[in-house]
Amino acid sequence: MTFKSKQTYNGETFSRLDMTVAKISGSDFEGCTFDKCVFNEAVLTHCRFTKCRFVGCDLSLFKPQNCRFVDVEFVESKLVGVDWTAVGETKTDRTLFSASFDQCVLDYGVLKGLPAKKLFKCSAREADFTEGDLQEADCRETDFAGATFLRSDLRGANFVGARNYAIDVTRNKVRKARFSWPDAMALTAAFGVVIEE
Repeated sequence: MTFKSKQTYNGETFSRLDMTVAKISGSDFEGCTFDKCVFNEAVLTHCRFTKCRFVGCDLSLFKPQNCRFVDVEFVESKLVGVDWTAVGETKTDRTLFSASFDQCVLDYGVLKGLPAKKLFKCSAREADFTEGDLQEADCRETDFAGATFLRSDLRGANFVGARNYAIDVTRNKVRKARFSWPDAMALTAAFGVVIEE
C-alpha cells in the first residue's frame, strides 16, 4: 500500500515503501505504522502524524516542512541530517512536536528549540539540542559525541550510561538530571576543574 497527497489514513500499515525524494502534501496519518520504509530526501509539507510508529525506516535527509508530529515513535530508524525545526516557525508549532526515539541514528540532526521525551540507545553525534526541552527525557546509553547543548532544559533527564556528552552546567538547566560515572566528569569542564587519580 502506498499513500498520496491530501488524503487521510487511519490505522494503516505501510510496509517497505520506497518514498525516496517523494513530495507529499496535506495528508493526515493517525495510528499508522511505517515498517521498513525509505523516505530519503523526501519532502513532506503540511502533513500530520498522530500516534504513528516508524519502525526500521530510513528517513535520512527528509524534510518535514510545516508538519505536525504528535506522540510519534521512531524505533530502530535512521534519521541522519534531519532538520526538525522545519516543522514550524512559531513556538506553538514547536510545542506541539512530540516524538520519541528508540535505538535510532540521529547524527547531524537539528532539534533546536524542540522537545524530545526519549532518546534511548541512540546515536546523536553532532546533533543540535540548543534550547531543546528534554525534561524527564530518557537519554540512557545514547552517544552524544559532538552534540550541542546550549540553554537546553535537561531537568530530570536520565543520562545514565550515556557517553561523549559535553554539557555546560552553567548554560543549561540540569537540576535533578541523572548521570553515571565516569562520564559525569565532563560536567566539571565548565569550571576549569582538573581531577587527577
